[in-house]
Order: sequence, then structure tokens, then C-alpha cells
Amino acid sequence: MTVDLSDFLDFPARYLSGIRGGTVRPVFTADGDAFCYLDGDPDVATVWQVDIASGDRQALFDTQRLRKSVETAVRHPVPTGVPFTSFEFAGPDTIRFSLPRQASGLLDPGPISVISPDMATWLIDVNIETYAVTIAPPALQLQRRRATPRNVRKGLLASDPGPYEVISPDGAWLLGEANHNLSVRAVVDDRVEVITQGGEQDNGYNCLGALWSPNAEYVAATHANLRACDRIPVVNWLKPTESVDTHPMVRTGGRLGTTTPVVVNVRSRVTLRVDLPGEPDQFVHPAGWRKDGTEAYFLTMPRTHRYLRLHAVDIATGTSRVVAEETQDTFIIGIRAIDRFAKELILDDDKRVLWFSERDGYRHLYLYSTAGVELGQVTSGDFEVLKVVGVDLDREAVWFVAHSDLDRPYDVRLCSAKLDGTGFTQLTSATGVHAPILVPAKTHFLDTHSDLDRPPATDLVTVDGEVVRTITTADVAGVDELGLAPPEPFTVTAADGETILHGVLYKPPGFDPSKKYPVIEEIYGGPQVAVHQVGYADPRGIAAMAKASLGFVVYCVDGRGTPERGKAFQDVVFGRFHEFHVEDHKHVLEQLLERHPFMDGSRVGVTGGSWGGYNTVRSLLLAPEHYHVGVAVCPVYDLDDHLAGALEPYMGLPSERPEAYRAGSSLAIADRLRGKLLMIHGTADMNATFSATMKMCEALARADQSYDLIVMPDANHHFNNAGGHHTRYYQSSVVRYFIEHLQPEIPAA
Repeated sequence: MTVDLSDFLDFPARYLSGIRGGTVRPVFTADGDAFCYLDGDPDVATVWQVDIASGDRQALFDTQRLRKSVETAVRHPVPTGVPFTSFEFAGPDTIRFSLPRQASGLLDPGPISVISPDMATWLIDVNIETYAVTIAPPALQLQRRRATPRNVRKGLLASDPGPYEVISPDGAWLLGEANHNLSVRAVVDDRVEVITQGGEQDNGYNCLGALWSPNAEYVAATHANLRACDRIPVVNWLKPTESVDTHPMVRTGGRLGTTTPVVVNVRSRVTLRVDLPGEPDQFVHPAGWRKDGTEAYFLTMPRTHRYLRLHAVDIATGTSRVVAEETQDTFIIGIRAIDRFAKELILDDDKRVLWFSERDGYRHLYLYSTAGVELGQVTSGDFEVLKVVGVDLDREAVWFVAHSDLDRPYDVRLCSAKLDGTGFTQLTSATGVHAPILVPAKTHFLDTHSDLDRPPATDLVTVDGEVVRTITTADVAGVDELGLAPPEPFTVTAADGETILHGVLYKPPGFDPSKKYPVIEEIYGGPQVAVHQVGYADPRGIAAMAKASLGFVVYCVDGRGTPERGKAFQDVVFGRFHEFHVEDHKHVLEQLLERHPFMDGSRVGVTGGSWGGYNTVRSLLLAPEHYHVGVAVCPVYDLDDHLAGALEPYMGLPSERPEAYRAGSSLAIADRLRGKLLMIHGTADMNATFSATMKMCEALARADQSYDLIVMPDANHHFNNAGGHHTRYYQSSVVRYFIEHLQPEIPAA
């Protein structure tokens, strides 16, 4: 069956282009009393300036007059409408933006020899009172380019770009790496100076996460010795002659490297290696500095994630003390634990620290003194705090986003509380997801919010929750033209018959309840993230709508073991990857089939990537009467053959639970396959290695089971490292497989 999938592949772009407005990318004035934003389509866009106190809005400049002034200065036509997509204030009445040289035909104001060959843009300053135009000299452009942090090296895992240089507080230096040592690059002349010694391959210094001291005299960083780690081969298949790269990687139960915190004096080049208490192979991350630069803060966490500690280190002596500590019998949040701690949680008074803890069963904020004394619990209740948005020491208040609506546990609301634990207030009432930005004066928020059926809008809101003005509401006429059925949230119970689970159902365009539709479950199920759609334009929701547009009923649900529902909800996963995932999702499917006669229980597919690929295969093997077709993308098959950090915190070490690890392997039960299985994998995947799929192929061959396989040469875990063709090919392959084996009635274009 040949199907034109061009509309399906272009669906995300068409959907997103149908949303106009609704979000704001603010540019604050120098005094912080107002913000500006670009609104409208390029040809007719306006830059608005909004007074924060009153909410009054006016155009920042006359667009036509500005364009004419710029054209006169550069002696060439410039793009129609506002001639930029971003800008900054270079003075109280002056805006600065970049103009592509090729687009403008700008005459060189100086000899081209003084300009770097890669300098493709010019800086334009416009006085918005007089419309006088100044072309920045090449030296300023060169300085800005030198001051831009550069990528230091490639990241190992998919979508990880690797570390970038870290600019110093005074803007004079950028911390990077050179030959496995730390180095600094001078903005003034680009010279590079090495500031540590002795770094070698797999045994060197790391600028990732490094932090400068406030006086720019020291850096807090780490030294990593990875020589004990196994090295994973990656074949480069597409070169004229194949070659093999090897990369350090820790599989579950494998040998882990050691990370040592260091404090480096940038001037004297003296390196202080710090000995922190804890397990020998614990992870270490810089976390901040005292304002006077006398102490650096580091976080430590073992591979099991059973403790998280904040240490203060005296940089003169190397002595340390524990400021705050969290311990759990299972795991702490998981791989996102350290990401939750931002340097802003070390409060500006240099006396206190905000700390995340799950000790009462939910992720909440606690207050500690920097001397290591717990001062009290700041937030409480049967909900999770997600992120701190701002702290005001004059008010003794903290603002944060949280799942604070107990009736809608995945909604994200803006809340506030006093640091003494009193005065909790949910500041926003609109359902769905809120993404607030605190203005510099800490008097208001720009709150962008949306729901499944409510397009994005941005409000100007006081810190007490009063809406001053709706700045912009999205026009979604373009989405309406697609004729989509709106996403439908649903609740069901888990396999225990008690725990409430939440998900979203997507119907095809022109849905007819009297018909029978094939079904696709989009599954993840991993303990790292919750994946069902909550806001209006969630990427996973858009992907599900695209599949539904081909005549499928699609759904996604977050089962037990996933985060953001409290410690007990997530702890179900601990040591039990082999037990409950399929039972939960099978039970959900049974409830949906009973509830919706239009869902054809004889034509059910399941697909997912990474842990979703693992659960796709497990669903086919353990519930063949429920799931008939599966597409597993970059999956895990054997728990002994996976990235340690993505599994060990949730399962414990293989030496602790060998039976559970064996029971979680799909290799030994490959003979149970009854449905159709397509496996898709990239050969350069370091998150879930390509060797895992090869082992599953061997297990299926030994069991004499038919399967289908698509190999993506040199592609990583997300298919985003070698061009868009990999992404389009894998996406089209997924739906082609479902179309062939589930036979939907594809709606007419």
C-alpha cells in the first residue's frame, strides 16, 4: 500500500505555523521599568514597549522610518518590515541589532582585512528618538564575536552539544579546555592560556558546569579520571574507508570513573584538589560561590543517587562542611536531581540556601543556613515543586512553579510562599501550564500559559497574582484549518485498581463514533519524565496528532513509576522494571476499549523511543493478546546492557538485584513474540547502544521469530546529528509500518 506521507511529515511545521502570537520574548529596558517584544508577521510586525507598572503599550519606533534610515545608511534595501528578529538596548534611547551583510549589501566602513572571514553580520545602532543610524566599527563586531562562548568539544550523548566556554564575571576571559587541561581565552586578543597541568586523554579537567568566583580570580571545576571505564566502539560506516571511534561509557554495573572537585587560581595557576566525603565514584558538580569568593560550593551524588549533598569548600585550606543533605532508601528524583539545583538557590544574603527534598513524600523546598543548620520547611502539601522562579529577600518570599492543583496533578501553576513556610499562595488560576518570567525589579511576571484546548496567551501579572494586562493571545486560525479533533484528557486506574493515571486521547479528523479505528499507544514509561500532553503545542502531542491525521486513534498515558506525582508514585519503579509497566499499560488499554467502542481492540499498535522502545517490545512479548504491532525506536532490551546512569538509580546495582535484572531482559523471552515488530536504531547511538539491537536480533533468530529492522547509519539516539533526512525517514517508517499492518482508513486530504 503506497501512501503519500508528505502531509504527515510536514504536519508539525504546518501546525506550529498556524499559531501566531501568544508568547513574548521580552527585551527589558536598561532601567527595568518596561519591556519590549516583537509582535506580528515579519512584513507587518511591530515592536511594542510595555510599561510594567501600568501595562500601557506603545510602539517603540516607527518601523517605516527606521527602515528608511537604515537603508540610507547602508545604501541598500533591507528586509521588509522590522529588519531584525532580535535586538538589545545599547543605551536608553538606542537599540542595537545585527544585519546580514549579504542581505544588506552594506558597504564596508573599513578595510576587509581587519574583519574575520566568518563575520557575516554587521552591528547597527539606531537612536529611536532621532532615527540616527550608527554602523558599529569592525573592532566592536570582532570583540563581540570573541566574547561569544565557543563550543569546547562534542558531547557524547545525543542532543548534548558538549560544554561551551564560560565567560568571567568581568567579561574579560572565557574558561575552556586545551589538551585536557583548563584554559582561559582573552576577549581582547583571543590568546589562550592554559591554567592547569597534567591533563591527559580520559584523565583531565572539565569546564562543563564550571563556575567563576565573583571576583573572576578563581574557577570551581572538576577533574575526571575515566580510564577505568569501558570503551564503546562506534563504527563510522559512511566514510570512504570505515573507521572506528571508541568512547568511554559506563554500562550498568560497569566500572565508573572518579570525579574530583578542583579550585583553580586563574592568575597563579595553582590548583587546589578538594577531598570531599562520600563514595569514591560519586558524581561532583560545582554549585556556586560566596559573594566574597572565599568559599566554593559543590554537589555530590553517588551512582545509586541515594544521597545528594551540598558542600561548602574553603578555597584557602580545602576544608569542607556539609551545608545540606538529602538521603533516600531508593533514589533521589533520579537523573534530574542535580539539574534541579541552580546556583540561584544560594541566597544573596550569603547566609541561607534553598534546598529540594522529598523527605515528606513530595518534592518541596527547605531552608538551610550556610553553616549547615536546617531552618525549616518552606513549602508543603501533596504536590511537587518543580522550579524556583525567583527570590526576594526584602519580602522574604520565594516564587516557584508547582503541580499545586490537586485535582489536576500535572498542571503547572505559579505559586509563592514566605521563606519561613507561611503564606503559601497559588498565584495563577488558569488551567494548564504556566511559564512565568520574573521582571528585573521583581514586581511582576510575564506569565505565558496554555491548556490542551486553550491557545497560548501571555499576561502581565503582579507578584501578588493580579493580572494587569493580557499582552498577547495566540491566533490559531491556521490550526483550526487543519480540521483536527481536539485532544481529550482522560483518567483511568493503574493495574492495582486504585492509582489514578492521566493521559490524552487523539481522534482522526472527521471522526465518526460509529466506525472502528485502529489504535496506537505512544509509550515511554521511563522514570525520567512524564510525557502526556498538558499544554497547547507540546511536541509529543503534535506527533500524536500527526499520526491521528492518518486515521488512527492515538493515546498516551503516564503510568506508575514516572515522576512528578510524588515519591510513592515514582518509587513503584524501584527494582521492578520487569514487573508492572506492561500490566499498567495493558490495564489502561482494556479500560479505554471498554469505554470507547470506536477503538478496534483487534488492531492495536504501540511505539516509543528509548525506554519507550523497551516498553514497546515488552508489550508485544508479555501482552500479545492486547498489542499486535510495535515499532521500537533506539530501544533497550537487556538491563545489563544499558547506560548506567539511566537505570541504576531506579533498579539498584546489578550486584544487588541480579534476579530483577535478569527478569527485565527481553532477550530470554524473544520466543514469545506473536505480533509484528519493527526495530529502528542508529549505529552511533551512545544512549542506548546499537549493540543492544544486534543482541535482540540474535535472540529473535535463535527463537526463529520474524522481525523487521531499519538501521540508520551513523545516526545517534535522536537522529539529529547527521541531517534532517534521518528524522524524516524514521518517522515515515513508523507510520508506514502501522498503515501496512493496522490498515487505517486514511482521511481524504
